[in-house]
Amino acid sequence: MASFLVLGFFLGMSHALEADHLAAVGALASSGRASGRRLAFLGASWGMGHTTTLFLLSLPVVVFGYVLSARAYAGMEVAVG
Repeated sequence: MASFLVLGFFLGMSHALEADHLAAVGALASSGRASGRRLAFLGASWGMGHTTTLFLLSLPVVVFGYVLSARAYAGMEVAVG
């Protein structure tokens, strides 16, 4: 289980450094008042949004032992780009 958590962490860090995320965070950080408190709030909000989505999508998988079909997996890959 720990290896999956470590893998998830590093995949998440890789995802966070992709160009679309850097552009979005850069735009948020440079707009208006960019105080340290505001930037911390934006970062926490961004992270909680990702965490909540991941939690809600993975909960049925864990609770019900659901396994994604190859077709569903491919569809999700297309949906996220």
